[in-house]
Amino acid sequence: MLEHSPWNNFAISNRLWILIPVAIGFSGCNKAPEISESDRETANRYLSALEENANLILAKGRDHYEEPSPLFVDGMEIETLEPVQWQYDHHRWILSNLANQQDLLRTLDGLTTLTGKQDYRDAAEAAVEFGFENLQTPNGLLLWGGHIAVDLETDQWVGRRFHWLGKKRSPVHELKSCYPHFDMMWRIDRKETERFVRVLWEAHIRDWSNLDFDRHGGVEKPKEIDERVWDREFDETSPVFFRGQGRTFVNCGSDLFYAASLLNLYGREKGAAAWAQRLLSRYEASRHSVTGLRSYHFSSPDPEDR
Repeated sequence: MLEHSPWNNFAISNRLWILIPVAIGFSGCNKAPEISESDRETANRYLSALEENANLILAKGRDHYEEPSPLFVDGMEIETLEPVQWQYDHHRWILSNLANQQDLLRTLDGLTTLTGKQDYRDAAEAAVEFGFENLQTPNGLLLWGGHIAVDLETDQWVGRRFHWLGKKRSPVHELKSCYPHFDMMWRIDRKETERFVRVLWEAHIRDWSNLDFDRHGGVEKPKEIDERVWDREFDETSPVFFRGQGRTFVNCGSDLFYAASLLNLYGREKGAAAWAQRLLSRYEASRHSVTGLRSYHFSSPDPEDR
C-alpha cells in the first residue's frame, strides 16, 4: 500500500502542463500555514455541506438493483433523488461510468482524510475494486470513458456500438480529461494499475516514432504486457502537423501523459516518464510561433483539419 503518496487526495486541475513535471520529479510540500478561527469556522461550514452531499450519495446514489454492486449512478434527479435515466435510440439505461466519477472518488477519499470517517473512502475503494474485478476488458483496460458505461439495471456494458447489428459488438476505449484517481487505484491493486497504464499506451499509440495516436483504443490486445512496452524508438526530429492514423486530441493525450507520469511516480518506471515528456513535447512543439497558442492536436488522418 502507498501510505504517504505526495499526490494523495490532490485536486486535479486542467493545468497539467504544471502538474506533469511535478509528478515526474516531486520534491515535497511546504508546511501548512496557521489557520485563523474565522477561517476554521468557514471551512467547517463547507465541510458540513460536503458531508451532507456525500451522505446523500452513499444512501441514494449507488447500485440497488436486482444484484446490487458498489458502483455509483452517474446522476440523480435533484427533486426526486432518483437515478437519471439515459435514453439512446429506443434504449433506456441507468448509467454508471467510473471514468466520469473520478472527482467523486477523490472527494470521498479526501473526506475520510478530513473527517476520519472511513465510510467515505471505503465506498470509493469498493467501486474501484469492483471495476478491477468485473469491468476489465480482455487486455486490462476498463469498461468506462467516452463511449462505454454500465447499465445498472442489466449489468451489461452499453454505449457506442451497442446498436450495431450484423457486426461484431465490441466496446471502444476512450478517455478524455478523466485523469483517473491513480493514487486509489495503486492502493487497491498495484499490479492491475501498472497493467492498465501500459495497455492504455499500447492500445492507443499508432506510431511510437512520432507518437501518432488515436483517441479510440482496442480492448482485446495485448493480453500480456510488461515495462518493456516503453522500449521503443522515438524520432526526436519528427515534425508535428503530419498526416497520421489518428486524431491526437490534447484532452486524450493529457490522459496518456498523466497516466505515464503517475506510473513513474508510484512505480519508478523511468521509461514511462520519458514517454510522458515526449508526448507533452509534441503539444509544446505545436505552439504558434507568434501567439504562443497551442494546437488542439498535432496530427490528423484527414487532408484538412476538421
